Amino acid sequence: VKIWESKPGASLPSCIGADGTVYLGGESGGNVYALYGMTGAKKWVLREAANCSEWAAIGVDGTVYVGLYDNRGRKVCAVDGKTGAKIWESITESRPDNAVAIGLGGTIYIGSSDPDDKLYALHGKTGAKQWEFKIRLYDGNSPAIGVDGTVYVGSFYGKAYALDGKTGVKKWEFISGDKINAFSMPAIGDDGTLYFGSEEGKVYALDERTGAKKWIFETGESNDFLTAPTMGRDGTLYFGSQKGKVYALKTSSKGPAKSPWPMRGQNAQHT
Repeated sequence: VKIWESKPGASLPSCIGADGTVYLGGESGGNVYALYGMTGAKKWVLREAANCSEWAAIGVDGTVYVGLYDNRGRKVCAVDGKTGAKIWESITESRPDNAVAIGLGGTIYIGSSDPDDKLYALHGKTGAKQWEFKIRLYDGNSPAIGVDGTVYVGSFYGKAYALDGKTGVKKWEFISGDKINAFSMPAIGDDGTLYFGSEEGKVYALDERTGAKKWIFETGESNDFLTAPTMGRDGTLYFGSQKGKVYALKTSSKGPAKSPWPMRGQNAQHT
């Protein structure tokens, strides 16, 4: 039974605040919307007239973070989740069109694409840049964050990286041989296994400390884009494919890592 519907003019995936508020942005037009979760009524609108990044994120204090870009400029904004008032904005050199992840101490991680191709780490309270790492990301990709603050991210060129969350220094890299597509953001299990998919229909399981390969699952379909894996509370790994299938894999993990950001959207509910 449908409870409500709303047509705010936004088209990008939503995230949900602690009070049930639904936040989402528009791919074109660029407004960021907050809707009451019980009714779908508009709570507030941030009118920026710019394209939004693929995914907003909510900090533990209720601050909403989103990337915005158009032909006039590129920036990451922090917005008060209750009022929609802008707290700060941080100008980036290239288009911040990837999903946001939030790490230890509230550090914001967001990737950019053409022309500079970088992953940025920004101070959560001020937007000040802490470091940047040169990497070619698919549009929409974002990192996962380990228990110790290590940042894990996959690149367009088939590499997975582990970066020091405080400095951006590379710890290791893994070469898959396949492109790691936009929607296959990493997921981390509680046994230290890192999972990510490729656009060749493969899911890789790596040791998060060393990057060593544990196993590969193959769908058997070539050119098969895989969605970002989501891990259930029992460690089952769920993902979909461009070929119209949904998969559930039994893993060695017993659930998601107890880290600041173990998978896309921080948890399976994107809250």
